[in-house]
Amino acid sequence: MASTIKTIWKRSLNMVSQNGFPRQCLDKLVAGGPWKIEPIGNQLANRTWVLSNGEKRYLAKQFRYEEAFSRDMEQVLALEHYVAEQSLGPEVVLSVREDRVVIYDYLETSMFDVVHEEELQLRVLGRALAGVQRLTPNLPRWSLRERLYLYCDALEESSPALAKQLKHDLHESEDLLTLWENGPHVFCHLDLSMDHIFLNPHLRIIDWEYAGYSHPAFDVAMAVVMNDLFENEIDVFLDEYNQYSKFNMSREELPDWIRLVALVNRIWFKVQQSLQKKSANSSK
Repeated sequence: MASTIKTIWKRSLNMVSQNGFPRQCLDKLVAGGPWKIEPIGNQLANRTWVLSNGEKRYLAKQFRYEEAFSRDMEQVLALEHYVAEQSLGPEVVLSVREDRVVIYDYLETSMFDVVHEEELQLRVLGRALAGVQRLTPNLPRWSLRERLYLYCDALEESSPALAKQLKHDLHESEDLLTLWENGPHVFCHLDLSMDHIFLNPHLRIIDWEYAGYSHPAFDVAMAVVMNDLFENEIDVFLDEYNQYSKFNMSREELPDWIRLVALVNRIWFKVQQSLQKKSANSSK
């Protein structure tokens, strides 16, 4: 029996190694192994795995390139604990700062498992976004303008022509950046895809690492773009959002904010591509 367990454990360690999970984090979990490690995402900004020992399941996320993406790991952790305390995010089981790893309770029931009608899904999204914007975590304010120019600066070395073009595009969007700066500012998720919403059994939301104080219209436009909503879907989403939000968002305002979101996403993904290229070159 002991030899069988040892064999399983070795296989588990090999799987950990193959999947890139920092296996030293497993020693810090209260629940014992052996652990099965399944990668479920390998985006450049973070990597995610499902950890399972047959009885417990966790979601593990490793944050990467904090400086390039203008993230403060301590603030990310503080926010994750805050939303968990508000019963709006998953419980943080373990955080390992030196490996930039956070391990959460695994949420079993996505919104799509429970809500099958498209209109109801849109209404859950609208109400969820309005609810997030009522939170008041103790976080420092930030500047969208400064962050975008920092992203462009990060591209200077590898793609100077691209960086110059993006800075020109930012200059052309000064009116929108000024609109963002003039507020109002509320707490925003800034990445609220319907895939990030769970009903477990009550509403919970994941992926808070880019959340912060922002103009609420920018958050609304980001949700429209993230969920690729069509015109009739936007009507339903906005109707529900406006019923529960302190901030009223009109359809007439939306195109300008979507234009700003498109520019932000373009710059952000160019930074990702640049880092991906650097990472590939360094591994050769």
